[in-house]
Formats: sequence, structure tokens, C-alpha cells
Amino acid sequence: MNRAREGLIVCAMALVLVAPAYAFKEDGQSCVACHNLSQKEAVDILQKINMPTAKVLSIEMGPMKGLWEVDVENQGRRLVVYVDFTKKLVTPGPFFDYAAKKDLTREKTEALNKGRSVNVEGLSLQNALIIGKPDAPARVIVFTDPGCPYCAKLHGEMKTVSARRPDIVFYLKVFALISPDPKAAKSIVCSGSLAMLEDAFQKKPPPEWDCATKEIDDNMAFVHQHGIDAAPALIFPDGTLQLGYLDAASLEKKIDGAMENRKKETPPEAVK
Repeated sequence: MNRAREGLIVCAMALVLVAPAYAFKEDGQSCVACHNLSQKEAVDILQKINMPTAKVLSIEMGPMKGLWEVDVENQGRRLVVYVDFTKKLVTPGPFFDYAAKKDLTREKTEALNKGRSVNVEGLSLQNALIIGKPDAPARVIVFTDPGCPYCAKLHGEMKTVSARRPDIVFYLKVFALISPDPKAAKSIVCSGSLAMLEDAFQKKPPPEWDCATKEIDDNMAFVHQHGIDAAPALIFPDGTLQLGYLDAASLEKKIDGAMENRKKETPPEAVK
């Protein structure tokens, strides 16, 4: 059997056999020898799935045989997509490692977006719901969706932090990123009721309120402009962005770190 044929057999086996390495190897051959995805091909695929301005950051073997993992930056947001070896199938995941109890896609996405910041200048907090003292020095802006289970989990953690840290305040901007019907979000904004949001998290339909507000539309425009496509989304005092749930201890740690960063970045003449 010649080496070229050996390489093809190894590549076929790699699609069905479980092995500890991403690229199944035998006699020095691997799937990389007969399968590859160029940056140009990846860009062409992304354009076909409505990402015309996406930039490919890196390409590597995915968490499952027969897939590439493509790290992408699109409209200010960094994310992961998976492309199969035929270059015809694309999925955003997620992929879970059940043995390790890890969401591999989420971990990679968070790593890609680590240190990402958002400029909140001009973002109105007039209609935001508030957890904590409005004049607290450490201000966190949270985009939350009444139909989002992770938003509900985070909500409880924010209340825990607020109860023990009077120096921290959370401004909640309600939006409808996940909820199929934005009526609940609008009712909550119109009522200005934190209790109504909490009822929605408990799957209790909020009473219908109506008012002349563009709050939901403005909030959706803001998140789209800044490439925020997950809920909940937290913007810390130094502008850093966190997508997804954090427990109370992690939340406090992130806020304290953001406050320290803000102090370092503030010119001495601006400190009163």
C-alpha cells in the first residue's frame, strides 16, 4: 500500500474513530494531509451565511472529528463557528464535554472576547431598572431579557451582591434578544417595575402595559451596534464586556477589578 493511499484511509478512519488527538495519526499521516480549509474558503463560507464583513482570526481542528473550528470577528463580536470537512455544513455549536461538564463553545467564545470593551457614552439610563443605590460609585450596566433563563439566574446573584455591597449598583436595560414576543419587555419598561421583571423570570406573564417608549428598540439598536448577541450582557465600570452568567463571588471580583482598572486609566487631574 503506497503512502498516499495510507493517508486517505487514515483520514476516513478519523471521521468515525475516537482518539485522544484532534488529527488521527498513523505512520506520520493525519487528516491535515488530505483535508484543509484556507482562510479564503472560510471567508467565502461566512459570506454565504450572512456574514459579509466577517474576519477570520484562526482555523484549527474542532472538538469533534470531521470539523474545523473557525474563530471569527463579526461586527465587533468574536465568536466560533464550525465547518465540516465537506465545506457544506456550518454550525455555531454549542459543543458540550459531558464528562468534564464543560461548554467548550462558550469557554472559547469567552476567551476570544476577554478584555473586550464597550463605550457607553450617550447610552441613556433614564428607563433602566435599578438594583442597589443609584449613586453607588461602582456602576454596572446589564442588558437583560425577561425570557432568558441565564438572565434570571444572574438576577438573583446581582441581588445577593447588592445586599452586601452598598457601593455597587446595577442598571438593568431590558431588551428582547431571546424572547420571541417583545410585548413582555415593553410592559416591564412601561411599568418601571423590578417586581414585574422578577415575575417574568418566574414564568408569570406580566400584565400588559403600553406607553410611548422607544426603549426596547433603542436597546436593541445599541446591542447590535456593539456586536452583543448574547444575554445577559454586562458592561463593567471600566467598559469591559461580559457575556453570560456569573455567580455572586465572580461578579464582585470582576467589578472590583474593573474599578481598579478605571482608577489606573483616570488622569490624576480628573480625580477630585
